[in-house]
Amino acid sequence: MLGEEIIGRYMKKYSKIIFLLAMVSLIAGCSVKSNATINEKKKEYDIESHHVVVNPGDLGKYFSETYYIYSHGYVYGDTSFAILNDELIVNDKKYGKLAPGDSVLVNHGKVFISGNARQGVAMTDKEIMDSSAVKESKKEIGGYLITVHPGNIWDMSNDLSGKHTYDVGRYHICISKDELSVNGKSYGKLNKGDSIEIDLSKVLISGKERQPIK
Repeated sequence: MLGEEIIGRYMKKYSKIIFLLAMVSLIAGCSVKSNATINEKKKEYDIESHHVVVNPGDLGKYFSETYYIYSHGYVYGDTSFAILNDELIVNDKKYGKLAPGDSVLVNHGKVFISGNARQGVAMTDKEIMDSSAVKESKKEIGGYLITVHPGNIWDMSNDLSGKHTYDVGRYHICISKDELSVNGKSYGKLNKGDSIEIDLSKVLISGKERQPIK
């Protein structure tokens, strides 16, 4: 009975992640094996023949499995990465093709391929959008419609004591007392009827770009 209870708790806790990993295999049409190890110092994955380590593995921030065409990727804390047609992408920069068996270390933003440091090339806005399987995500929270480009198959919203949150991909969006914040940065007060759009790294309120409050 105790064993069945433990298994039941484990399945309840991790069933969503297991389902997402299975969906990646079906959508991407590639072999994906993910052994995800979570601790306070790092996050580790096995993706096909590549062992990937992300350091730090920030448990204090949201993470999600994010979907790219023919790839498997993650957003974890401040780091997003994907392997797209054998090419490594980290934080919207391309790091070139991976050879079979290459290991990947993302250490405080620096990228190492099989122990060798590698410099990335920034992707264009078009490349970022083209590489994303989900182009747009939408959600209404706190009476405001939020649109995010590119989107993500994974999202989560919450409403607690007047604080409305929406997590989608790399973005953590919060509306509290009609004040908007994105990834911890304040974008000021909203007016009733305002629409919110996050277009790559730009935040637009009712079609007008707004800068974070310093």
